[in-house]
Amino acid sequence: AGALQTSGDYTLFATAASEQGNFGEAQSVIDEGLANKKVDPNAKLARDIIKGLKDKPKPTAAELETAAAAAKTATAFNAVGNRFYGLGNYARAADLYRKAAAAGGDANLANLHLGMALVRAGDKAGGIAALKSVTGEYAPIAGYWLVY
Repeated sequence: AGALQTSGDYTLFATAASEQGNFGEAQSVIDEGLANKKVDPNAKLARDIIKGLKDKPKPTAAELETAAAAAKTATAFNAVGNRFYGLGNYARAADLYRKAAAAGGDANLANLHLGMALVRAGDKAGGIAALKSVTGEYAPIAGYWLVY
């Protein structure tokens, strides 16, 4: 969404993604920050993050497809969807978020993620509809995406 503006934004996002085990997304965020010169690779925190991500598992799309085929629970569908989202495959992520909801997952979380993925995939109307259906604790985040 273009919200990351400073080195701190990029390193905070990468750290949060890493803490959730989403090393592919963390790597993508750091790579973006390095490419646009917002992250200094010589800064201690950036160096630590880059070093820490070096040997972390970053599944390929093929490996994620295998994981998606094996998924049976809402949590598993959501986790694999998050990994596809991190790879920039928003359409596939949206499909998995729909499966998470259908498997009995938290509808608000599923619709938040679905809306984000649909918007990023270019389905603005679908994304808006999903985001407008979010209530409860995720409603403020959905509101930010609706502004976007």
